Amino acid sequence: MVFISVLIPILAGIVLLALPEKVFKDRKQLLIMTGMSFVISAVFALLVICGVTQSTFICGELVDGITVTFTVDKLGRLFAAIATLVIVLAGFFSFSYMQHEGHEKRYYGCYLITYGVLLGLDFSGNIITMYLFYEFMTLVSFPLVLHNESR
Repeated sequence: MVFISVLIPILAGIVLLALPEKVFKDRKQLLIMTGMSFVISAVFALLVICGVTQSTFICGELVDGITVTFTVDKLGRLFAAIATLVIVLAGFFSFSYMQHEGHEKRYYGCYLITYGVLLGLDFSGNIITMYLFYEFMTLVSFPLVLHNESR
């Protein structure tokens, strides 16, 4: 479940970025898809956060003895809960804010991927996983920083 909570917003963002512009006949369809992605991602994250037991999931092994591991512990739950609250509320607020900015599809796709990577950071079970997701955070948040394409 912890891996799914990390994977869903990342996949939703990738799908949003991969869909051609003509799929969204108007802005309302883009916002509905983005809003549904926010809610579904938040539900899965909250299921993990509210879970009673501490769980660990080994996603894979990079090389012998070095694994990508996700662990749900008390501190990770706290940070994931704060991140979920802030990301979802800021995401819904951005619907009106981004109305005149342009390139909304790119913004919301990267925003969803950033949320998934942030959950991966919150639930990282070892230093390798934390480092990987920290670097992913740098890469996927870069388009958000440069969104308005000005100096």
